[in-house]
Amino acid sequence: MQSVDERIEVLGKNIRYYRNIKKLTQEELADRCRCARQTIMNAEKCNRMNGISVLTLLYIAEALDVEIGTLFISKSDSKSR
Repeated sequence: MQSVDERIEVLGKNIRYYRNIKKLTQEELADRCRCARQTIMNAEKCNRMNGISVLTLLYIAEALDVEIGTLFISKSDSKSR
């Protein structure tokens, strides 16, 4: 099982990955999620000091057109399934 720190890192990488697939800037994603660009930046950089709310994660998943659980799956986990 992954540690909390590892899961936060996976979350940040996945937000950046899916944002890039959608060709969105951090600002554009933030606008769609009703949050500040700093919130997206902190999430992508795994800033543990500025946590992200579940509601914001739901908005991010919706804006990126993925299930919220997908944001927590590491690429190595998905390859082994």
